[in-house]
Amino acid sequence: MKPLALLFAALSRGLNQLCFAIAAISMGVIFVVLSINVFMRYGQWGSIRLFEELPELLFPWLVAACVGLAALHAAHISVQLVIDKVSPALKKWMLIFCALITIALYLYCLYIVADLFPIVKDEKSPILGVSLGTTYAAMSLLFFTLVVDQISEIFRQFDHLPRVAQVQVVQQGAA
Repeated sequence: MKPLALLFAALSRGLNQLCFAIAAISMGVIFVVLSINVFMRYGQWGSIRLFEELPELLFPWLVAACVGLAALHAAHISVQLVIDKVSPALKKWMLIFCALITIALYLYCLYIVADLFPIVKDEKSPILGVSLGTTYAAMSLLFFTLVVDQISEIFRQFDHLPRVAQVQVVQQGAA
């Protein structure tokens, strides 16, 4: 079970880097584009139509990447009313049960996205002509990241492996 756990840990680290890159690039582009657009409007030059469409296409990627990062770093919102009040053994099995439910739900979401993708891939954005299926690809990345994170959570319960964020802190401390 250890090699499979290490595989999912490596996959989590790769998804962490991918989500960070997507979030940084999309946030940077959105900031620059919106800043230029605001400057042009205040200068009475109007706006560039391309700059109106680009944030709409990048925003789903920004959200998906940031939510994925939050999940990988256990920084998402969670309400733990019961789990902190039970024994460690019961806590372990409750976390595994919750992870299995989460995996099932997000696999179903991936199935729905895959089912809808052939319909939306033919729709194009009016200015850039980009397939609107890219937003569904962003959702797929998010759902896949959440599934991998929850599978990794199950392995962490058995093998006591650290989360992605904990691995990075340890590596930075060693440097």
